Amino acid sequence: MHNFIITISVLLMFLNPQCDDSSNDPDPGQYPPIIIFETIDQIDLHTDTADISKAEVEGRYLTLTVSYSGGCKEHEFALFGWSGFAKSNPPQAEVFLSHNANGDMCEAYLTEEIKFDLLPLQHAYQKIFSDKGPFMLNIYAPGVSEPFMPKPVYDF
Repeated sequence: MHNFIITISVLLMFLNPQCDDSSNDPDPGQYPPIIIFETIDQIDLHTDTADISKAEVEGRYLTLTVSYSGGCKEHEFALFGWSGFAKSNPPQAEVFLSHNANGDMCEAYLTEEIKFDLLPLQHAYQKIFSDKGPFMLNIYAPGVSEPFMPKPVYDF
C-alpha cells in the first residue's frame, strides 16, 4: 500500500502543470528562444527592414506582428536581449529584432506573426534581481533607434 501511495504522488507531480517553467507551454521548444548577449559584437544582428505593428506577451512568449517586403526568398528572424537591465521601476530590458531578408528583392508586402520564448531573458533578469518580475520590454525593430510603443510587460 505504501508503494502505491508513493507511485500516485510521483505521478501527480508529473501531471501537475505548476511544477516547472513550462506550465503554460503545450510544446516546449516550439518557438525560438531570445538570444542573450553581453556586448553587441557578440551577436549577428541583421538590419533588413521590418516594421513591428504589434507586440504582446502571453505567458513566457513574445508575439510580434511584423511586416516586410519580399516574397521570393526565406526570411530569417531572431530576437536578441541585452543581459543588462535598466534599474527603473519596473526594470527595462533592451530587445532587438534581427531580420535577414537573404537578398530578397521582391516587392510583395508580407505580414506575419513570429513568436519567441522569453525564458532566457527571465533567467538573466533573475541573476541580477533574484526575484520575480515584472519588467518592461524595449523592443527595437531592425535599424530603428526608438523602441516599439506601447512597451509590453513581461510578468512572471
